[in-house]
Formats: sequence, C-alpha cells, structure tokens
Amino acid sequence: MIKLYFIFFISISLTCSCQISSNSATVETNFHNADFKIFYTENTPSEYTKPFEDPWDNSTLNVDTVNVICDHNDLKNIHVKYNDLGQTALVLELNEAGTTKLSEATKKSIGKKLAIISKERIIIAPYVKEEIPEGLIQVSGHYTFEELEKLKGEIINNNQTAK
Repeated sequence: MIKLYFIFFISISLTCSCQISSNSATVETNFHNADFKIFYTENTPSEYTKPFEDPWDNSTLNVDTVNVICDHNDLKNIHVKYNDLGQTALVLELNEAGTTKLSEATKKSIGKKLAIISKERIIIAPYVKEEIPEGLIQVSGHYTFEELEKLKGEIINNNQTAK
C-alpha cells in the first residue's frame, strides 16, 4: 500500500507541471452527461457526509457530498495517454472555473484527501500534497491503457462500466 500512495503523491504533484501531449487518445468535448464530481473529505462523519470505500486501502472515507468542488460543468477535456514516467494516465483537464475551484480546494486541503467520484464510487482519493493551480488531474499508477479507456467511458457516461 505504501508503494501505491507514493505513486499517488508523484501523480498528483506531477499534474502541476504536466503538459497534455498531442499524441494522446481522442479528446471528448461533450460532457453534458458526464458523471464526475470532486468532493472534500472529513475526518469524522456528519449529517453532510456519506461513507465511501477508498479503493486504495479499503478504508472508509467520510465524503462531504453537499459541497461539490467540481463537476461535469468544469470538465474541459479527458483523455488517456502515457505520462512522462511511461505510465498510462487518465488526464482530466478542467476549464477556467474548474481550475480556480480546484486550486482553492487543494490549497485548503493540504494533508487531506479529496475524493473524485463517478458512478457513486471513488475513482481516486489522493492526499493533497500541494496546491494544484493548473487544473490538470492525472490518474495513474497501476492501470492498463484499456482500463483507463473504460474509466474514461464511465466518466463521460457512454454506458461503459469500468471494473
């Protein structure tokens, strides 16, 4: 598990300097039906939180489902590519409004987790190491290109279901 978290820290901090390559998979532009939300997590349950299982360590996260940080309206592009480390990566690029919201949220959440949720499950819940001002979220680590393409399909809601 420590190895996976280490990869997460690297992935999230790399998003700050990551450039979207032109040789990536097709970029989707219509996100009207996308199922994508970013939420804060809390240390203790409350009337505003809902328990979700963290897929990385099977722990329970208290996700603040009332205060959405970003959603499909903030999504500009989504694609699968190989990152600078040669790993497959799902890259979610936010528009200007989403970038501002994510920047503010990550600044407030250093040392805490944010939960990225699709289809009522956590896709990824990384610890925030530093502010992410560029509006790029990179999911990488142990996925195949095909698995990330399925996840991308699930997020943009084209009736594919990721494992």
